[in-house]
Amino acid sequence: MDVTQDTQMELTPHGTIQQPMAALYFSNQEDVEQCPFSVARHWHQSVEILQVLRGEMRVELDLEEYYLQQGDICIINSGELHQISGCHRGTIHRVVLFDPVILSFAYEDEIQTQIFHPLRTQQLTFPSILSVGSPMYQACSSTIITLMDTALNQREDWYFRCKLLLLELVYTLYQKRGLTGTKRRLTPVEKEQIHRFKLLVCYMQQHYAEKLTLQDLAQVVGYNRQYLCRFFKQFSGQSPMDYLIVLRIQQAADLLSQTTRPVLEIAMDCGFDNVSYFIRAFKHRMGQTPKQYRLHIQEEIPFLKNNGK
Repeated sequence: MDVTQDTQMELTPHGTIQQPMAALYFSNQEDVEQCPFSVARHWHQSVEILQVLRGEMRVELDLEEYYLQQGDICIINSGELHQISGCHRGTIHRVVLFDPVILSFAYEDEIQTQIFHPLRTQQLTFPSILSVGSPMYQACSSTIITLMDTALNQREDWYFRCKLLLLELVYTLYQKRGLTGTKRRLTPVEKEQIHRFKLLVCYMQQHYAEKLTLQDLAQVVGYNRQYLCRFFKQFSGQSPMDYLIVLRIQQAADLLSQTTRPVLEIAMDCGFDNVSYFIRAFKHRMGQTPKQYRLHIQEEIPFLKNNGK
């Protein structure tokens, strides 16, 4: 994991170098005693497309809040600071993430220069919310749903098909004037908050597997420990160390769902030096033990069940 010097953007890969795309399915069942699904503020280079399959979700994009109902679709643009949470237990949603570089072509024709290059450099952006029943939803939802189904099932040539579907989506949005260069202007205070928050989160993401103290984090932004805690909690709703634990659990959840590595090995690689504490923390956060979570994901996603153990 790395950080660019100019933007402090995290460079977390989704998928592989050859296939920079990933699809995930999230189920927060009502019969499980756990908190509603929640992911703390973060950002990434990938564009993320999210659809609510059941329930209601709250999405925050660059400090602006939206509520999504069943069927609604949210497109999170590259570099956009965001957080996602279910409004109650029982929410189900799925996402597709892709590196916008895959929308680029080597030949600089008018489509590359007028659409795909501006999309990659964020001079053009995808629409944030596609609400069920809206004209833009009616135009794009079929393509997006097929994209998600294809990316999750990962049958033969799935990536080829997904790339074609993304091009089809961009074409539809271009036709319907859904690509825009105008976004809400952030205030200077908001810009400074986001900048410092990104600095801290980037540092945690680079060093989450190591022992980190409040003093380590305070030095990243030049604060003392007391002010760091106030700032971080005011901005994120939790302490820096709580955020770090959540980050480690999220990293562990990704490894549990995408690999067959042993739980002990995953715990150590995610910064937990005590596997018993890891299991307790994971269950407190996810409502299931790591092994239960892995089995649940394997049952929900057929290709994981076929490839996992």
